[in-house]
Amino acid sequence: MKSSQVLLKNAIWIFSKGTQSPLSWYKTEARKIVAKLTGTQLSVGTKTSSGFNIVVGSPDSNPIVKQAVKDDLLDISDLGRDDYLLQQHQVDGKRVLFITGENETACMYGLFAFFETLGCYFLISKDIYPPKNPQLVVPELNITGITKSSWRGQFVANCGTPSALMSIEDYEKMFNQMAKLRFNKIYYYHFEHEPFLDYSYKGERKITGDVTHLESGCLSLGRFDQNTYKVSDMIAGKGPFKRKNLAPMEFQNVKSSEEALDKGQGFMQKLISLAKSRGIATWISFDPAFVPLNMAKYLRRMPRSYELYSALTSFTDPVVDVMNANRIKSILKAYPDIEGISLCITEGFYEDKYPESQAIINEEWPKYKKSFALLRKHWGKHWPGIEGQTTKMRADIGFVERVKTTIETAREIKADLPISVFTVCKAYLLTHLDKVLPDNIPFIDIESQSLWTLDGAPLHLFKQMKNRECVIVPRANDDGSFAGLQFNLNLYERDGFVASRKQNNTNGLLIQTTHMAGNDHNMKYLATGMWDENITPSGFYNTYTQTLFGKASANNMKKAFCILEENELFMGGRGMKNMPYSLNPAEVVFIKSLKNHKTPFYDSPTTSAEFSLLTQRSEIFKGSIKKLKNALLFLEKAKKTCISSGKKELQYLITKTVAYRTHLQTLLFLRDAHIYYANSFSLLKDAEKGVPFCKKELVKTLGLIKKAEQSAIVSAKLFSKCAQHTTDLLAIWQMNHMIFASRIFSQYVTNIHAYFDGKEYWGKVDWNLLFAEDRYPLCELTGSADFDDRGV
Repeated sequence: MKSSQVLLKNAIWIFSKGTQSPLSWYKTEARKIVAKLTGTQLSVGTKTSSGFNIVVGSPDSNPIVKQAVKDDLLDISDLGRDDYLLQQHQVDGKRVLFITGENETACMYGLFAFFETLGCYFLISKDIYPPKNPQLVVPELNITGITKSSWRGQFVANCGTPSALMSIEDYEKMFNQMAKLRFNKIYYYHFEHEPFLDYSYKGERKITGDVTHLESGCLSLGRFDQNTYKVSDMIAGKGPFKRKNLAPMEFQNVKSSEEALDKGQGFMQKLISLAKSRGIATWISFDPAFVPLNMAKYLRRMPRSYELYSALTSFTDPVVDVMNANRIKSILKAYPDIEGISLCITEGFYEDKYPESQAIINEEWPKYKKSFALLRKHWGKHWPGIEGQTTKMRADIGFVERVKTTIETAREIKADLPISVFTVCKAYLLTHLDKVLPDNIPFIDIESQSLWTLDGAPLHLFKQMKNRECVIVPRANDDGSFAGLQFNLNLYERDGFVASRKQNNTNGLLIQTTHMAGNDHNMKYLATGMWDENITPSGFYNTYTQTLFGKASANNMKKAFCILEENELFMGGRGMKNMPYSLNPAEVVFIKSLKNHKTPFYDSPTTSAEFSLLTQRSEIFKGSIKKLKNALLFLEKAKKTCISSGKKELQYLITKTVAYRTHLQTLLFLRDAHIYYANSFSLLKDAEKGVPFCKKELVKTLGLIKKAEQSAIVSAKLFSKCAQHTTDLLAIWQMNHMIFASRIFSQYVTNIHAYFDGKEYWGKVDWNLLFAEDRYPLCELTGSADFDDRGV
């Protein structure tokens, strides 16, 4: 070692005094990391010594930093709120590394940046450390970390997603990693049927557990072909669950709506506190156009277009204003430490046909001329036809009016309440919203080429916002393909997420997050891009593969990742909805159509258009299986030279890719079973072949269904084998849906075969394994008595 070099183990650390957030936590974390890197304990002092000193803190909290700034040794005057400085100096003949910034959060970012210079690599699911080295040298450092992205964080929606299984312990680990990735915000996209937003009207408390299911703690949907959330009902892959129900550990034994709401509030309060202790601010959202179903009886009657969102309201119903006021007051009382409330402009398009509503829409229509032109230009390929486009635009006008009145209500309750407005792929509204909403209301919007704007995310529309914060929500994982690993870096580059800050003056990214394990590459790329706008997918993969798997394996890993990137594009960015959230793939949905089929012994209920869709999907799945096979060849090659610290991660990637490939094969078996089943009735109509050939075709159908069931079991076991994180559990549960579906299909076809074989044909079909009965009428919601008087 050169005389000028210093060892990390010999450093004296001088932190700020106090316990303010996130100081207490990052001091503790520094101790852990130093021990991992050197095998020695971190030494703490209160003043500089003759050896090597590491001083961490802001001028307001650390007197040594304050003096260095006063003496013009450090210049942090040009640093932004989250920027940091790592700089070495001689102070009274003593060597000092300063890790500083404007506040303790910035200092924390600088601290983890310092550890990265020593070989640490921080990901959303874990930390990667270099081999322990007592002789680890601290390099000479002069680093300024600067970000122009004031919003850097995660967007979490619990509705039927893997994150709906996460307990407080899981969230705490996630917040730890978010801090290390230099994230500063978390946004909760709450649905009305969840237990986190509690309020009352006329003394009647919100009720949950109708759209959701008590066994899930009311976090996951219970109406989308899901009948059970009990782990005991699963057939394969139960091992990793370690819980009774498919719910967070804190919600395992929820027995009523009141208990769910009480637990939900306590749960969210704990999350807000934990996030704050890591320097992360919390935003809570709600959709002011929807209320819980039990409150619909106090409102004008509206169609229940889509059960996902509880009860739709009329935007001119004055009672909704009162309910939203109660909702806002309840949020502020329950969660006083949130940074702000976000109001959602409804995802989807639903008509409000009341005369007074239509009159306002007609009056506002001319003001939306530009928005309508943008919708047609950028969204028109996905939503062709001017009639449908007009209907969508008119629906949006109503939702914008509801948000405008809710903003007025919120400001009456708390004049300085931070408010943002959120949309799902509705950037065409931004230019109009910019004119009608106050400048201090940020816009947050999901956009992606893989969704509705097929020519690319129209992020240039944000450029027209001159004095307003605008935030983009990219998807770390698309919710149409929850089963497989997703590699989306090239999609992010095509959509221009990282470049948007410079090109469109946007203010950062809130990354929609569902999975932790297997999602590190997507999250790390976007997180890094908010500090380094010159990042590219290729350059990132070079660093990522070498760090995780070693230089000898990096080339094979990068080739595998490139194939997996190609596969995402090949499958349209959404995996052909091979395992969509809270739903089932088409191959399973068509099984449900058998349930109420009126002529089961004469034909299949599946239409020619549906068969065409299944065939189209099968061709894509076959191509994807080939790509996954090719990717696996390179992953297997990489195993031979992979460094020891990367072997577990590599095996995870291999096993999950095999499981995903097996799942796609299951869908192919089901598709073929649908074809053979329908063909059996065609043979029945053939005068020469008739019943005997129909029976043979039904036997072939049953054989294919059996293969599908066996394939689904294998897939579930593989997903179970590689489960590393709580969010991995959902894929195992979804594979059990495939098993249930196969058994239901088999039971049904067995009965049809028995009919033609002259045997009893009314064997039990366990429809309720998967296709639950509605617990109440789906659309018959009673509105207020004046409904008919309004002529609707």
